[in-house]
Amino acid sequence: MPKRKRDEAEYPFTSPSGRHRLPRVPQPKRVEEKLHYAKKLLHRALKLARGFERQKLGRRHKAAVKKQVDVERLDAEIHALKVRLNDFTAPVSRSLLMYIADGACC
Repeated sequence: MPKRKRDEAEYPFTSPSGRHRLPRVPQPKRVEEKLHYAKKLLHRALKLARGFERQKLGRRHKAAVKKQVDVERLDAEIHALKVRLNDFTAPVSRSLLMYIADGACC
């Protein structure tokens, strides 16, 4: 069975060798979309991990109150979990963009 041919309007450009057709979407646009998706996945994973960590610290805090040990340290760790996730994901996005802009990845 023959392969389905793609429309010429969808892939108007060819590679320098002439063998491969290049998509019409500009490269920076595709990179931006992939970075945005990666940032969403990272944010989702950090949010899930924060929930699990909060449950674990809640159990430890409950046990520490009964035994009267390390309550201050656990309170500080619980407070640290309340920091906004964007404070962590924004620097990662910036560093990835600078890495790509420098041409180190390609």
